[in-house]
Amino acid sequence: MTFIYINSVCLLYAVLGMNFVSINADCESMITGFFFSSDCIGSDDSTCPSKCTDYLTSLHESCEGEVLSTDDDEGGKNVYSVNDFLGLSIMASDACKENIKNESLSLLKDSTCSTVMETNTLASIFYCSENEAESEGKCSDFCKELIDKMYSTCAATDTVGEEGSETTAELGASVLNFFRGDTCNTYAATKAFEGESTGVSINSGCASMFTGFFFISDCMSDDSTCPSKCTDYLTSLHESCDGEVLSTDDDEGEQFYTINNFLALGLLASDACKENIQNEFLSISEDSTCSTVMETNSVASIYFCSKEVDAKSDNHDESNGECLDFCKEVIDQMYSTCEPTDKWGQEGEEITAELGALALTLFRDDTCNTYAATKSFDSKPSDSKSSSKSTTSSSTTIFKHVLLVSLITLSVTCLI
Repeated sequence: MTFIYINSVCLLYAVLGMNFVSINADCESMITGFFFSSDCIGSDDSTCPSKCTDYLTSLHESCEGEVLSTDDDEGGKNVYSVNDFLGLSIMASDACKENIKNESLSLLKDSTCSTVMETNTLASIFYCSENEAESEGKCSDFCKELIDKMYSTCAATDTVGEEGSETTAELGASVLNFFRGDTCNTYAATKAFEGESTGVSINSGCASMFTGFFFISDCMSDDSTCPSKCTDYLTSLHESCDGEVLSTDDDEGEQFYTINNFLALGLLASDACKENIQNEFLSISEDSTCSTVMETNSVASIYFCSKEVDAKSDNHDESNGECLDFCKEVIDQMYSTCEPTDKWGQEGEEITAELGALALTLFRDDTCNTYAATKSFDSKPSDSKSSSKSTTSSSTTIFKHVLLVSLITLSVTCLI
C-alpha cells in the first residue's frame, strides 16, 4: 500500500530541466540558484551563512503554489509544497541543514493532514531513522515536533495518500514505524490522534489493533511457545474488527474485514504463533458461508498447504508424511459447508464450488490433494446443467479468481 507518497524529488526534476511545463520563471531560477549561489551547499562555516537563510525565504515565496513538473502518464501536476522545501536540506551543508528543517516546521503551521503525513514520511526516512536521529541515544527535537504535528493535526480516520490508494492517517502512521529509530518510535507510541475527522473509512479501534499486531502483540516473538499475550491479542483484534471496513477502493468499493484477514496474519507471525492463529481461525470460522470457506481454502492452499514450500517448513507434517492437520480441517470444512453448485467469487466472475475445489489442486501439495480426493460434497450432487459446464473453458477464470481472492484477502498485510 503505498500509503503515502513523497513529492520532494520533484525538485530534482525541476533542476534537471525535466518536464518543465508552466513552472514559474522566478521559482525555476531560485531552485537552480540554490545549488550555485545560495551558499547553502558546500559551506564549511560552523553556522549557516545569512545569505542562505535569506535565499531560502525568497525561494519559498517564489515557489509557493507553483507547478514544478507534470506527469505525462497520469496527467497530474506536482505542485511545490513545504515537503519540497524540506527536501532541499538533504543536499545542504550540515550547518544549513538545521536551518531548513527548523524553517520547515514553521511553514507547516497551518498545513493539512495530508501534507503533514508526507512531511513525516520524508523525515522518518532521512532524519528520524536509527542512524540519523539517534546519534546521541535519543529522538531529535525535530523528529519529535513532526510527530507531535502529525498527531495534533490528523484524526485517526483522515484519508491520506494518492488517489486510488488512499489509507487512513492511523494506518499511515503505523508504516512510519518501519523507518524511524527505536527512540522516535517509543516517543510516537505515547501520542494519540487529536484532530477532527474529515471522513471515516476504517474503524479506529480496528486500525489500532492491526498496528499493534506488529509492535505490541508478541505474535512475532522468537520464543519456542507462543506468548499468552499474543493469544489474548488475537481475540481482541477479531472482536474489534469483525464486520468493520478495512479500506475503500474506487473500483471495488469498501473492503470489509473477514476471518480470512485474520488467517493472513499467520504469514507474518513467528512459527510458534502461526499455529495459534490457525487454530483460533478454525474456531471462529465454524458458521461461515460457502463463499467465505472457499476464500479460506484459496488462502490456505497457496500459503499454508502449498507444494511450492520446502518440506521442512510448517506447511508439511514431516513426521508422518501427511497433509497438515490445519489443511485437512479447511478441506473438510469446504466439503461439508458447500454444495457443488454453490456460486462464489466476484460479481460477474462467479464459479461453482465444485470447479473452485478443482482449481485448488493446482496449489496444494500432493499429500493434501490425496486427502481431498477422498472427500465429496455432503450436500446434494450437482445437477446436469451445472456439471455439463466445461472445465477447460472455465480454467482461466478459476485460476484468475483463486489468485485474486488470495491477494484481496491479504491486502491488509501490505502495511509492511
